[in-house]
Amino acid sequence: MLQRLRNWAMPLGLLAVLIASFGLLIPWLGYYWDDWTVLITARMRGIPGYWEYYSYDRPVLPWMYEVFMPFLNTSVLNWQIFALLLRWGTTVLFWLSFNIVWPKRKIETALTAFLFSIYPIFTEQSVAVQYSQQWLCYFLFALSLFLMVWARKKTGGVYWILNILAVGATTLQMFSMEYFVGLEIMRPVLLWFMLADQNGKLIKKAGKVLLGWLPYLVALIAFLAWRLFLLKLPLEDPNTPSLLFELIKSPVKVTVNILQLAIQDLGFMMVTVWANLVNGDNIQFDDRFILFSWILSLLVAGGLFFFLHWMFGSEAKSGTVNNGQENSPEHKTRTMSWPLQAFLLGLITVIGGMMPIWTTNRQLMVGMHSDRFGMPAMIGTALMLVAFISWLGISFKKQILFVCILVGLAAGQHLRTANDYRWAWVQENRFYWQLVWRAPSIEPNTSLFAEGEFMSYMSGNAITTGINLLYKPPQFPTYELPYYFYSLGRNYAYQMPEFLSGLPTKENSYRIYHFNGNTKDALVFDYSPTKNNCLHVLGPDDADVPGLPPLTSKALANANLSLIHSTGANDGYPPSEIYGKEPDLPWCKLYQQAELARQEKDWNKVVSLGEEASQKGFSLKNSSSNTPYEWLPFVEGYALGGQLETAKTISSDILVKEPRMNVRLCQLWSKIHDSMPNADFSDVLTSLGCGE
Repeated sequence: MLQRLRNWAMPLGLLAVLIASFGLLIPWLGYYWDDWTVLITARMRGIPGYWEYYSYDRPVLPWMYEVFMPFLNTSVLNWQIFALLLRWGTTVLFWLSFNIVWPKRKIETALTAFLFSIYPIFTEQSVAVQYSQQWLCYFLFALSLFLMVWARKKTGGVYWILNILAVGATTLQMFSMEYFVGLEIMRPVLLWFMLADQNGKLIKKAGKVLLGWLPYLVALIAFLAWRLFLLKLPLEDPNTPSLLFELIKSPVKVTVNILQLAIQDLGFMMVTVWANLVNGDNIQFDDRFILFSWILSLLVAGGLFFFLHWMFGSEAKSGTVNNGQENSPEHKTRTMSWPLQAFLLGLITVIGGMMPIWTTNRQLMVGMHSDRFGMPAMIGTALMLVAFISWLGISFKKQILFVCILVGLAAGQHLRTANDYRWAWVQENRFYWQLVWRAPSIEPNTSLFAEGEFMSYMSGNAITTGINLLYKPPQFPTYELPYYFYSLGRNYAYQMPEFLSGLPTKENSYRIYHFNGNTKDALVFDYSPTKNNCLHVLGPDDADVPGLPPLTSKALANANLSLIHSTGANDGYPPSEIYGKEPDLPWCKLYQQAELARQEKDWNKVVSLGEEASQKGFSLKNSSSNTPYEWLPFVEGYALGGQLETAKTISSDILVKEPRMNVRLCQLWSKIHDSMPNADFSDVLTSLGCGE
């Protein structure tokens, strides 16, 4: 009864650690990076659109969306929970598999499972839609491994049914995504370990291993033949194993190159990722959230220690749990020790798992988002660490204490990373809602420009799809996107004269989606939440606003605010299940509405919004409304709405707050004077230093 309780306790214990590490902030997480391109395919093309979208690199993968998208839809909460459950299921399956292979090593398999569950190589769990693909394939591989080793304990029809299911699961994951194909090297090693206690000649054992591995080997060879030689993609293969093909031409050079990549990445996986958990940036106790994360680390480490002691403490005292030595001297003479078995399996798994990455001349420690390449190695590195601890021959309590400390440290780091993603989603949410407040609708074929990719955990393509989803995107059968975002720094830093003269926009397609635009049909904005309060959609007159990035200032000559309209917004957009509810940004909403009213020359509305702002206590002395630029629409609105003194007062306050705004204010008052030629503005022009 106690053993049965413990068997159920392990999966629940693993789930608790995963929730502490990744799940606490799930209700406040959002969409990031390539999540957005998955979402827009669902909106524009429907589920069949995934077969077109992934035809460029992974033509089998869309089955995942055929199966799961109808249930998960575009709910961010659903996807976050789904990704976490896949990670948990993968961990449980590895734990079950190792328990079958090493039934006398329950403590070591438990420690391996806990380390694998939170191993800090992969830090992008919050990118739930995109990485559900990887975790689903990882899950299928772990399921296949479990079914294979379980089948070794069965006979007759059950044996064959389990193996058929196992071959099917791993075949599906390989053809869906090549990430985990290298893990297939685990199979013959595990089969050998399962036969290690059997008497017989070495050749006979090898034959049994080969026979057991053969169906999986056939599936592997079939995949490699298809992927390397038969698969024809519409464009150049982004995941070509270039080093593998170069190996024949330059075997020594390529071997040295791969060896260098391997040593660097292995050191990073085994040492650096753990050292990074205690670097100086993570030790700031004046930051309440960081302090909370360290408290969580202590709670996870302490709770896990007591959990493992409850699970295995009695067996450790009785000697039924091994601690670095095998119980039977006879067993020692027939087989290698468990630490050596586990370390070799771990090392082989790491090398095999990373080989598809290294042969594309990539590595784990170089490049943005490259930590995803380390996912296949996580199970191997966890095995190697536990094997090393077991080899030391230290006591049961010291073993679990060491692992619990590592798990606790990793849990705290994962929580801090999730908090970074939480804040990134806050900034995304605020940007998109402010854009739709300022621009309820935008004419199609409009290009949007900013200095750079201005939000964390986002790319240009992600921002593009996020903007298109903000408004109702066109439906099947079109492939045309109405809007496209460009980074001025990346795309036009050295082409600004051509940009200003009018160019067809470049890099205007992504997989199946296309965009036709011109640099003259442009909206230009500045979104700097750490510097300004709100999103600024800029016009040509704003080129001299202090603090603007240089390229943004130059690009404003092409800014065309007439592309924005106050009517034509679609019901149900922005979709709240994607963008969340409207953020509580009363000042920014008033400011964006005032900018829109100023564009439409609705001065009475600008004045009304200014009065509302005053009633709510907003002023240049208020920290939420103290950006001088954001008061310009109210200066113009009050002046042309018949309240000149109020407009002058606001102008004086702006100048006190930011003296460098005098150039922009002089331009604005000159424009006001053109509209009111009979009014006397000499006092305000003098106070601003205009004409000096």
